[in-house]
Amino acid sequence: MGEGWGVWALDDCAMRWLFLSLVIVAIVACRDGQPAPRDRLAICVDSVAPAEAGAQEERLGKDVVEAALFEGTKSPYWPPPEFPSDPPPIVRERCSTKPALLEGESGWDSKLVEHPSCDALFLYIVPKADIERVFGSSRRWGLLLAEHSCPTDDCIPLTDAIYISPRDIEDVKFVSRALKMSLGLVGPDDPAVTDYNFD
Repeated sequence: MGEGWGVWALDDCAMRWLFLSLVIVAIVACRDGQPAPRDRLAICVDSVAPAEAGAQEERLGKDVVEAALFEGTKSPYWPPPEFPSDPPPIVRERCSTKPALLEGESGWDSKLVEHPSCDALFLYIVPKADIERVFGSSRRWGLLLAEHSCPTDDCIPLTDAIYISPRDIEDVKFVSRALKMSLGLVGPDDPAVTDYNFD
C-alpha cells in the first residue's frame, strides 16, 4: 500500500475522482509571479500554438497529465524523490516561462532565475520539427533544463522541461512514461531509461 494515499481498496474510478478533486483544490496554491516553496509536485502545461488552438492543446494536455500522474501513483517508485506523496500534485495550464528550445541558436540554454517557479516540471507542446531539430530526427520527445540559479560561482539546476508534440500529448500511455522518466519513477531495468521513443 502506498503511504499517503491510504484508501487503495477503492476501485480505480473512485480513486481517480478523489485524486482529481484534491488536485483541483490544490491549484489555488500556485500562481504566476508568486514564488512558492515546492512542498508538492507542480506541473504546468504550455502550448506554443496560437490563440484558441494553443488553449485547446493546453486543456487536453492538462487532462492527459492528470491521468498520467494518477497512473504514476501506482509506481513502486512513487512519490518522486524530491516530493512527498501528500499534499497531492498540481497540474495547471500555462507556464511562467516560455520554452527556451525556441529561443534561437542557444535555445537549449536554461533561464537564469533568482528563485525557482512553483512548477517543478514544465511540459511544452511544440511542433515535432522543433523536437527533431534539437534532439534528433528519431526522437519523439526530449527533456531539457528550463531554469537554473547561480547564488555563488557554482550554478544549480532548478527546473526541467519536457518537450512533446501535439500528436503525442494525446497519448496517455506515452505521456505517462515520459513523466515517469523525467521524475525518476523508473528502475534501472525499465526500458524508459534508454528508450526515448517508447515504440
